[in-house]
Amino acid sequence: MASALVGIVGWVWATVHIGRRGLLRRRHGSPPRVVVRPVLFWASVVVTTTLGAVASALLPDGRIPVVFFERFPCVIAGALVLTATVVVPLADYVPRYVVLRRSVPSRPSTFDESNGTNGVEGTE
Repeated sequence: MASALVGIVGWVWATVHIGRRGLLRRRHGSPPRVVVRPVLFWASVVVTTTLGAVASALLPDGRIPVVFFERFPCVIAGALVLTATVVVPLADYVPRYVVLRRSVPSRPSTFDESNGTNGVEGTE
């Protein structure tokens, strides 16, 4: 019991010491700027929790309320972890690396703007 108390006191002291002196920023630099998207995050959590709850209900004994509500905290925790580690980083990754270009023809157009023909002479 005494060793646990000494460990807790030492841990709190180290945390306060590191925080007050700014040692994390001194060692690792400022954190990167992040785009905060609470709507994306919470919408993903709701969808994932709903899907997890449906899956949990379909498992054996899932229709028994006690069993369902014993599994539900795990479903919520899983939804939070899945959203934070997969959905939001994927949403940041897709616009940055998927090429969304404006419509540019891959070959030069044969449309001649001077006379309104489509590259074919003699059409009227």
